[in-house]
Amino acid sequence: MSHYYLHEGQTYPSVTTILQKCLEEPQGLKIWRENLARNGKDPDAETRRSQVVGTLAHYRCLNPIGPTTLELPLQEISECTPDILRDVELCEVMFNELLPTLNLGHPRLRETLVVNREEGYAGKFDLVAPSNGKKTLFDIKTSQRVYDTHLLQIGGYSAALKSNGTVVDQGGIIVLHYNPKNNPMLRGSVHWIGREELDKYERGFINIARRYHREHEDR
Repeated sequence: MSHYYLHEGQTYPSVTTILQKCLEEPQGLKIWRENLARNGKDPDAETRRSQVVGTLAHYRCLNPIGPTTLELPLQEISECTPDILRDVELCEVMFNELLPTLNLGHPRLRETLVVNREEGYAGKFDLVAPSNGKKTLFDIKTSQRVYDTHLLQIGGYSAALKSNGTVVDQGGIIVLHYNPKNNPMLRGSVHWIGREELDKYERGFINIARRYHREHEDR
């Protein structure tokens, strides 16, 4: 699903829209969709269910760790069923168990729009906060594992932050997978990304963003 941000009279494609338009679906997700169809389940419906779980899990995890209340995801709340709520609560428990490891300091920026005017894109990152003394850009995922697109996504946010004068020391992808079949211990994990590696993913995303604009120039 394409998403665009209007900022100061200018429309910008989102980080995720650029990746979706320019990259093929990860092989792991293709296999997941094929297995669902083989077992008589609607892949699109299951994808939407995963999106609802992810959105609500973000809210439940991030809302309590800041001084203000985040905007309620009303559409996803309206789609929430008891089994979805169970999975969201599992994600929240896993996140809370990771908090001592994350050792978050202040200030904390959550669900904040950042615009890279020079490269022509925007996005909302999940969290920027000190973690064990290092300024860290966090992204929360409820997928089974970290995909290359996740790394490019955090690279896009990092590059946008840098274009506005904020350079983080590292990145961290927080993985909260709620399916006990693939995560039997129901434990969250953190994929840490050092500054040098983050530079690589910044460059990778910028190259993709430039290709996106070349291919969509008429639009």
